[in-house]
Amino acid sequence: MTKTNRQILLAILALASSYISVAQNPRLNLNRANKLYKEGKYTEAEKLYRSGQKEHQYNKAATFALGNTLYRQKKYHDAEEAYKQVASDSTLSTKQRSEAYHNLGNIAMKQRQYEQAIDAYKQALINNPADDDTRYNLVLAQKQLQKQNQQNNNKDNKQDQKDQQKQQQNENKQDNKKNKDEKKNQDKQNQQGDNKGGNQQTPPKSDAISKEQAEQLLDSYKQSDEQTRKRVEQLKQAAQQERNQKNKNRW
Repeated sequence: MTKTNRQILLAILALASSYISVAQNPRLNLNRANKLYKEGKYTEAEKLYRSGQKEHQYNKAATFALGNTLYRQKKYHDAEEAYKQVASDSTLSTKQRSEAYHNLGNIAMKQRQYEQAIDAYKQALINNPADDDTRYNLVLAQKQLQKQNQQNNNKDNKQDQKDQQKQQQNENKQDNKKNKDEKKNQDKQNQQGDNKGGNQQTPPKSDAISKEQAEQLLDSYKQSDEQTRKRVEQLKQAAQQERNQKNKNRW
């Protein structure tokens, strides 16, 4: 066997030995996963934590650590499932369960589910009343919920105002349309009335007079004739007198 072949064989044996050692020592897997987690290598750490879940002795610790790794990767749904397993495990200490509830509250806060966050923080304080961080987060969640409700109310009020304005605009449009239609109908009726009146001819005024007026007019004519006759007689007499006078003078 050459020296090169011997070196390759030794490397293979060393690698196989390391795999056997890791498989036989699950705590080593967990420690390596913790190291990867601290280094920010969350994907690699997740794989080791999941493999650690298969080992009963380290299942609980691996599950909690897996939840932390998933949380760092913003896989909130999977992280929530991991924390719920820990929080519901009555064999764990109250402090461990409190930490799981605390982390569940943090997930709810990330998703702006403030009511769920408040419930989780309260459960954490029930298990560990001395946890000031959880108490602070609880107050923060309550304030955020109040702010969210206020924003929702303002949003509803704005929507109501928009609906009222839209309704008022529709009513105004309907009123304007109604007024236009009424004016149009009135103009049409006026036009028809004008056309009807224009087609009618004004009857000519009658020249006929009443009987009484005729008699009065006849009397007037008679009086005029009488006056004319008298005037004529007077003129004749005056002419005769004038002739008589002239004749006398000519004598």
